[in-house]
Amino acid sequence: MKNKLFKDIPDQRKIQSQRGLKRINESIFDEYIKQNNYFNAINGFETLFLSDKESKIYHKNISFNDFRRVYNLDKQISKELYKQLALVELALSSSISYHLSKSYFGNFSTITSNLNTFYLDISHYSIPNQNSGPAHLINYFYNYDIQKNEVYNSHKFFKKYVQKDVFAHNVDFTGTCTYHSRLGNQILFFDGEFRGKFRGVEKNRFKGKFVVDSAQSSALQNLSNNQQLTNFRMNGCTGDFISLSYSDYCKFKYPYVAKYEYPPIWVVINTLMLNDLIVLFLGLDSTIQNNIMKDLGFVGSPSSKKEEFINYLEIMREARNCVAHYGLISRIRTPENLILNTNLVRRLKLKPKINNSNDLKKIALFDILKVLNEVTLFDVRRIRKIFLIYFLKNIIQLKWKINKNFLKRVQ
Repeated sequence: MKNKLFKDIPDQRKIQSQRGLKRINESIFDEYIKQNNYFNAINGFETLFLSDKESKIYHKNISFNDFRRVYNLDKQISKELYKQLALVELALSSSISYHLSKSYFGNFSTITSNLNTFYLDISHYSIPNQNSGPAHLINYFYNYDIQKNEVYNSHKFFKKYVQKDVFAHNVDFTGTCTYHSRLGNQILFFDGEFRGKFRGVEKNRFKGKFVVDSAQSSALQNLSNNQQLTNFRMNGCTGDFISLSYSDYCKFKYPYVAKYEYPPIWVVINTLMLNDLIVLFLGLDSTIQNNIMKDLGFVGSPSSKKEEFINYLEIMREARNCVAHYGLISRIRTPENLILNTNLVRRLKLKPKINNSNDLKKIALFDILKVLNEVTLFDVRRIRKIFLIYFLKNIIQLKWKINKNFLKRVQ
């Protein structure tokens, strides 16, 4: 395990000079490191330029500008990759919401707004089994504890949520009120439907449990246990919402969701992360899954199309996470726990590492781009052009060894 001590920028500059780096302008170097992080901008690429890895001496013609150029190359690739992956992710979420809605609403002659939140009901999905996909995905689709009557470690759509310190302002409640004693105070539990305005949220409708201290008003203190209430006015009290559905919880988090009493899936799906979309895909009917793959233009092998597509989505997730968190995309490797589909590897002629269990793991940037190019919206030619311009400049400057080392890294 490596342990390194802190070095200030002058020390870092001195180290680079001792390694033979040419044309170091002190002020430009110092400002560059402040803006870009020494670990990323220098450490991340130094092996491309070393003639001797033991003594860490650079090739004779390596200058500070070579570091800036390769770092800029990495940033250009990341920028283009992020843009294209965003289009694919948007197409995926749009296709899921469209085909899931079409499958459900096609059964009704008349559609009313209260039907919009059908997607929160687990009965509209097929709970995946152990053969439906990777365990680390299917294990987080839906889990229900019968004894506790509680959903846990599940997709966001099926869990219940808590929103603390909610101020009720002219809210009408219909449902049941119960109370419990806590440190001498009567704590009220309102279980039912709430209509009105809560602070920070437009006038809306919520369903769940609202927990308040009765000492906040005389109206609350006069309520009895297990009392049925209709349009009971709550005004000027603060409490905690518990057991909120995901769509109601999102009303507190996203103003565009709060514009709907019954937020439809094509609105709420925009709140999901890419991994949420992947897990959700696993629980969809096979007809819907096929339509989604068709929309994205994913062909795959006839015998393992769905499995390859799930693999595609996981590889896409890793690439997206790298560029979204400003990682060095030229150093990307898929993680150990992401097992590659055999047919996908064979069909695209990928070059993964093989572990002791003969699992296919870890591919680098070039192979990742091959995989990502499997959908219609992704165009690897744009990224290839960025590479070619960089390689040609190195050839013109007689720095072909940089190209050789860079290709080793990304293949």
